[in-house]
Amino acid sequence: MKVLITGTTGMVGRNLTEAFKSKFELIPNSRASLNLENYPQTFEFIKMNRPDLVIHAAGYVGGIQKNIQEIAKFYFVNTTVGFNLLNACNEVGVSRVINLGSSCMYPSHLSEEISEGQLSFENIEKTNEGYGLAKVAVAKFGTLLNQQGNFHRFKTIVPCNLFGKYDKFDSVRAHLIAAIIRKTYEAVTIGNESVEIWGDGTARREFMDVTDFANTILNLADRFEELPEVLNVGLGYDFSVNEFYQMIAKQLQFNGTYIHDLMKPTGTRRKLLNISKLKELGGLVDSGIEQNIKKAISYYKETLSLV
Repeated sequence: MKVLITGTTGMVGRNLTEAFKSKFELIPNSRASLNLENYPQTFEFIKMNRPDLVIHAAGYVGGIQKNIQEIAKFYFVNTTVGFNLLNACNEVGVSRVINLGSSCMYPSHLSEEISEGQLSFENIEKTNEGYGLAKVAVAKFGTLLNQQGNFHRFKTIVPCNLFGKYDKFDSVRAHLIAAIIRKTYEAVTIGNESVEIWGDGTARREFMDVTDFANTILNLADRFEELPEVLNVGLGYDFSVNEFYQMIAKQLQFNGTYIHDLMKPTGTRRKLLNISKLKELGGLVDSGIEQNIKKAISYYKETLSLV
């Protein structure tokens, strides 16, 4: 089976590539050969290569600060690349397309486990509204293509928050766990006695190791026809921001204190995915949060050694 994975330079795409290359024939691509913002080029690439499965992992991504600063760009770029790819796959007749969404697609006011049926354009968290709305729009476009053609080619998988190998740790692009690792490591190295936490630290997040996620997608790819149009992929449990700081402090042997900056945004109070459909399908890979944080810290140290 020929598989096309977009976004192969990003964290998710690189991990997917490593997971899939041992089992499938991968179609090489780059921005030069497949610029998803250019529809004619996208169509010609899909037509020429005729993939059996497409996994859409490309996107314009970043942390809270970048999402706030470039809200319109996040919406425009992510809707454009998603619409172009899915439409090209539809026109060419690709039989299997997995579109990767994001848990920020769901309304921000939900406090209980979030099920796939709660997907909506309403009440998206303001700190990443552009990105979240774009992901909802692309998922909806896939559903409409299925409806229009009376087929089930397009599926959207909604991952919880991801971290781990190939993550970004800089202050602009880093997501929560990567940012905590960098800040705590720097505090230990420099000798700072305190670390700043945005908000009160009580917001809860579900974080999955990206390698575990890629291997879960590999397991699900063989069962494409069984997948619902929208499927949550996560762990089914979460931790508070404060608890993540404590886990990482323990592994890095940081014994200082925390200062909560209550003027900074806390974000959605909770984002925990209901994974009952995933459990029924099987194939979830979960190596354990503490073990995976340990691996992420090791990866961060490796990146420092390369600088």
